[in-house]
Amino acid sequence: RSGDVESFDELYNIASRKATSIAMKRGATQDQALDIAQEAMLRLYRDIDKVDSVSSWLNVVVTHMVIDASRKMSNMQQLPLSCAMLD
Repeated sequence: RSGDVESFDELYNIASRKATSIAMKRGATQDQALDIAQEAMLRLYRDIDKVDSVSSWLNVVVTHMVIDASRKMSNMQQLPLSCAMLD
């Protein structure tokens, strides 16, 4: 598991596509989904020893990341233009 770069590379190729798909099904745009998938893969790499099921982990983590991104966008739309530009 930990430290096996070749295995993670193979897992990355499969899991990143799945993460992108999950994000888009949850309402993310393609660009958002790609960003979320990339962040999810970084988290997976960091926490791989704590993950029992990659598929279940991806569903939970990516879903939460989409919700967070949606909330952030909603908050950004409520800010006056001058404040939104500072973010």
